[in-house]
Amino acid sequence: MGSVLVNDVVSEWNRLTAEFQDLQSESPFWFESSREYRKVFRVVVATAMFCTSVWLSSLFIYGRYIQTKETPIGKRTKTCYQLTNLCFNLSIGLIGAYQYYWVLPTLPAYNATNSVDQIPHLFDEFYLMPAMQLGYQAWSIPIGTLYANESKEMILHHCGVIFAASCGAFSHFGFRYWLPFFFGLFELSSVPLAIINMFKEHPDAAKRHPILNHVSRVSFVVMFLYIRVWMWLPVGPLYMRNNLFLFLTTDFGATKMFVLLQFLFGVYLGSLQLYWAGKVVNLSYQAVAGALGGKKKKA
Repeated sequence: MGSVLVNDVVSEWNRLTAEFQDLQSESPFWFESSREYRKVFRVVVATAMFCTSVWLSSLFIYGRYIQTKETPIGKRTKTCYQLTNLCFNLSIGLIGAYQYYWVLPTLPAYNATNSVDQIPHLFDEFYLMPAMQLGYQAWSIPIGTLYANESKEMILHHCGVIFAASCGAFSHFGFRYWLPFFFGLFELSSVPLAIINMFKEHPDAAKRHPILNHVSRVSFVVMFLYIRVWMWLPVGPLYMRNNLFLFLTTDFGATKMFVLLQFLFGVYLGSLQLYWAGKVVNLSYQAVAGALGGKKKKA
């Protein structure tokens, strides 16, 4: 039994290695023409400008109509950062959902029986996803570090997204088939999280709008566990497996180091989703237990 299992694993390993070597022999790793780079650069700049405009506008509105003399400056900048995060995630989430549910099923790659065939091509169809993510990271890393006091955990998360987005934007083997899910649909679960974070900064507002506060928390739990765990489990390990074999079959050099870092960040991001999922379940359990305990005391 054990020898059969080992033989199966070795056979599958050899099959995948051969397929990835054939894949890499078809095209260079990086795009060689300037057409793709120009298209990506325009979207990166437009996204960064959009985020900057939303942030500056929200700073003005917050300072004009919400801020008081007692309001710390940090609360204003952090709240406006969270609002910009909400606007971006809602935008790319809706675009990703459209591409995932309506565009992707119309493409030949959708019916491919081999996931290796889904790794190359699809630039014109899905380059918008990685380009928007690169534009957002270019804006959010300095703003989040300087004004939102983001954790090291989130900074590493940003770095992981940059590596994955760079591959999707500039490589023949960009894994773009999966990007409407990872870079688009995934982000819809961050929309209620941004609302929750804003309520945390403004507890008085949470008291004034208890229904919205409650709905945002429930919707975040449901969307996070459904999208980032249930929908991720069949896709995430497959993405990381293919990323590993892409690394193993890439010629030694700077590109191989890039793919290695992309793979390691992919493992980190996947582990982070499961770690956050555990925290979400634990906090939800405590909230439900606390609410039921309160009702029993009243009774």
